[in-house]
Amino acid sequence: MNVKLNVLSAGVLFFIGQGISAQKVKKDTASTQIDEVVVIGYGTKSVKKVTTSISRVKADDLTKVSASSADALLQGASTGLQVSPTSGAPGAGFNVRLRGVSSITSSNDPLYVVDGVPISSNSPSGNVAYGGQTGNLLSQLNLADVENIEILKDASAAAIYGSRAANGVVLITTKKGKKGKINFNLNSSIGFQNPIKKFKTMKAGEYYRMLDLAEFNTTPGNGRNHWSITNGVWDPKLGQSISDFYKSDFGDNYLSQIYRKDQPIYELNASASGGNEMTSFYVGFSNFDQSGVVKGQEYSRQTFTLNLDQKLNNMFKIVSSVRLSNEKIDRINGDNNIYAPLTAAILEPPGQSIRNPDGTYNTSTWSFSNPLQNATDVKSLTKVFGVNTSLGLESKFSSKLNMVTRFNLERINYDEARLFPLDTYQGRGSNGQADYNGRLYNTFTAFNTLTYTEKLSDKFRFTLMGGLEYFNRKTTLTDIQAQNVPLGATSPDAGSQKTIASYYPSLGNRTFSYFSRLSLEIFNNLFVDATFRADSSSKLSYDNRTEYFPSVSAAYVISDNEWFKKDIVSLLKLKAGWGELGNQSGLGNFETSAAAQTYAYGLLPAVNVNPLAGSGVSLANAALVWERTSQTDAGLEIGLFKNRVNITYDFYYKKSKQLLVNATAALENGAENYKSNAAEMYNRGHEIGINATIIQGKNVNWNSQFNITFNKNEVTSLLGDKPVPIDFGFATRIDVGQPSGAFFGLNAIGIYRSDAEVPQNLFNQGIRAGDVKYQDINGDGVINSNDRVFMGKAQPDFFGNFRNTFRYKNFDLSANLIFVFGQDMYNSSLRFAGVSGNPLFGKLENQTNYWTPDNPNADLPRPVRGFAQSWNNQISSRFIENASYIRLRELQLGYTLPKTMLDIGSMTLRFFIAADNLWTWTDYSGPEPEVNAFGQSNVATGTDFFTQGMNRTIKFGINLNF
Repeated sequence: MNVKLNVLSAGVLFFIGQGISAQKVKKDTASTQIDEVVVIGYGTKSVKKVTTSISRVKADDLTKVSASSADALLQGASTGLQVSPTSGAPGAGFNVRLRGVSSITSSNDPLYVVDGVPISSNSPSGNVAYGGQTGNLLSQLNLADVENIEILKDASAAAIYGSRAANGVVLITTKKGKKGKINFNLNSSIGFQNPIKKFKTMKAGEYYRMLDLAEFNTTPGNGRNHWSITNGVWDPKLGQSISDFYKSDFGDNYLSQIYRKDQPIYELNASASGGNEMTSFYVGFSNFDQSGVVKGQEYSRQTFTLNLDQKLNNMFKIVSSVRLSNEKIDRINGDNNIYAPLTAAILEPPGQSIRNPDGTYNTSTWSFSNPLQNATDVKSLTKVFGVNTSLGLESKFSSKLNMVTRFNLERINYDEARLFPLDTYQGRGSNGQADYNGRLYNTFTAFNTLTYTEKLSDKFRFTLMGGLEYFNRKTTLTDIQAQNVPLGATSPDAGSQKTIASYYPSLGNRTFSYFSRLSLEIFNNLFVDATFRADSSSKLSYDNRTEYFPSVSAAYVISDNEWFKKDIVSLLKLKAGWGELGNQSGLGNFETSAAAQTYAYGLLPAVNVNPLAGSGVSLANAALVWERTSQTDAGLEIGLFKNRVNITYDFYYKKSKQLLVNATAALENGAENYKSNAAEMYNRGHEIGINATIIQGKNVNWNSQFNITFNKNEVTSLLGDKPVPIDFGFATRIDVGQPSGAFFGLNAIGIYRSDAEVPQNLFNQGIRAGDVKYQDINGDGVINSNDRVFMGKAQPDFFGNFRNTFRYKNFDLSANLIFVFGQDMYNSSLRFAGVSGNPLFGKLENQTNYWTPDNPNADLPRPVRGFAQSWNNQISSRFIENASYIRLRELQLGYTLPKTMLDIGSMTLRFFIAADNLWTWTDYSGPEPEVNAFGQSNVATGTDFFTQGMNRTIKFGINLNF
């Protein structure tokens, strides 16, 4: 794989060189505009003066992929930024990691700031789980409204946001109106989705062949077809031979009834913008609809955006915005859930009928549940309504002094309702169950900045900015669950027994901050920035609630010296920075102080002095402090051939300390654990980006971009001097000296090919030829937990993308390849639907090459029950797979009608055909090498447990401007 990537990168450089040598360079038209302005924290700055590591993403590139959320479209958009889906289900969340993982129990997501104001990006959820599927509040933002995106990657860039920026910052600037006539824009597309790869199960006959062998291998005296005869699956009286029976298929194909073909995905974006000397406006509307490729899944979202700026006079301008969003998500169970449609369709033994002869659902012959009924009769509906309003005043007192004041209110209503009718498998035990989970988030943010600029001479200039910020979030939680819900009823009020009734109003936290930045410009080519921020949070105790986050950075534009010759190298810029950041997202509102709560003591009301509100198992810890991350960054920017080729390189070292983990409490404390600042880790990496205008002419253009990031993560300290490893998920362990998210288990080194190879002590326990051979790490002759080793990691060695855009006259073509190498996946699906799983579970199609006396060199162990089956199915390297991949993420071909065909002013009309996820190359055996059964978990990543994969989409659309 490394060879293939080296060839790819070499090819990029070869074509760049060939294109530049073959094409005459035109001055200025292809050059990077060094005076281009980019957004930084609480301000703007020209590209030339930027001293930190900032990536700019073109919104036009992002909107070429159909996706419901902003984070989905950032995949492959920047060096250092890795975006991975948790599931292919509509509306599912994403894992976004900027320069690696920086925390164990706190959030690892970056801070998202829209038009200067941080927005909510957490994933709300109620008491009802859907496997690894989680909500995604970023879907409230419509990417068609975005003008540009800046990603603050290093601490010196992000430190101005202090305690919320440990994982980097994504700055999003939305579109504004411009002076001139009103401009209308309409973008619409319709597409059809199909799974990139589906789960496939054994045919019925092949399954029962395996099951008979499992019976025979366990109890040879029963005969090779004992199970099939005993259970009446095969009857010799019918005249069918056992060999013909094993080749046959019968009953319904459960998966074919669960999957849906050619599911529509529709998107419409309409906007109008304009303005005059005093007023400017932008108004946008969007509608997004997606049907899932698995029955029972639907997603829709509507957004409305209004940006209105009113200039009062030459000194004052009012800026305001309103964003409304409305989401509706129909979900089904997913991942690790026996009532999930996909899980049940795989694990239920084949050969049965989904429906009875009268058309009703068969609810009597299943081991777990009816797969199709799980998708259609279990009702799960999530509604999210969001309002984000902002009002600000920009005051320009003089050419040197200006002030910005902003007030922002964000309100999110999250309602989740779920119904398990009494005639479904999941509703039987409760005689029908209905759930309601309500989450109300009210967030108020206000900040004020004052900026002063002074030019002392032609060789020295400084800018000083200072500001205050107030953040207040209140959350109201409502959970209701009722059982004994009659058939036909849909809400908890119909249930005769209320099993959950909780209401927590106004659970709030506040942060007060002040910050400053000093920027120096020396000789017009040396730039220095220093920032300082202080945050005080109500989550922490009085003595620890305030923390300080400094940073400093500098850049030297060598190429601006008079002695520098710009024949080939037109830009040479060195930069370096250091800063400290914080993270408090892993702390609840009451984790540093004990609280009292009401509870039921039998049938009587009572009050309990609870160690931690909402939980009776954790102690409060007043000594908790902020998680801190310090980061050092050094970089180089090179422009070649009048900036036709731009190369960036960044090295970073990120050290995170005081990380929150759960420590074990002494028994006399009456609690199981408590949170402690007891872990450390680091990330070290290299980022390389190449942007090139290879050909630029009147009729032909070719632009190319190549990004690659190398990151190494390691846990360096855990729970004091005697670290105790922490296990997460199924096979994930956190331990000193290992990357976060490493897999831990036995090392499977093959299969015993003959009984003579089996050690006597194992032979006495029933292990035979065809069973798994594990490595005896400590050499004591016994295989047990002491022989477990680290056997893989979920974090990749490197990742990146290769994007190309072409234009020939009125035709345009864009393509983006993304790649991830060096990551592993723990395929937990194989522990159940693999040949070593319980033989009574259905099996995946690729599990037929198992050991038999006639097939002694098989890849898989023999089918068997009892001790040998458990032996073969232990957590081991057998289930670790290489999940590296290369994917054609997007491919789009467009044609713009010539202006001679459009006699309506400045109208432009473009038609396009596009494909998302058109081609994927991977050795991973499951449907998708990116997903995670544990959703947005920080450390239990890279686990597949019947997780729904991504979709391939073919779509058609138009872009209309007038």
